[in-house]
Amino acid sequence: MSIGLLNWMNKKIKKYDWKDVACTEIYGLAAGLFLATVWSDLTTVDPLIYLGIFVLAVIRPIITFLTD
Repeated sequence: MSIGLLNWMNKKIKKYDWKDVACTEIYGLAAGLFLATVWSDLTTVDPLIYLGIFVLAVIRPIITFLTD
């Protein structure tokens, strides 16, 4: 990666507030639970529920990151 790209990404991520950080943690947890349910029978919950939580939680940080 070039230094310019890293500086651009750091500038964008500094705009995150506590809601964006919380959504990031939620979609990380949802992605892990989704993978755990797909690869093994650890839970009896439908994996699409975790996938839906992931999609809903990832929207806000992406919008914050892409807006000027």
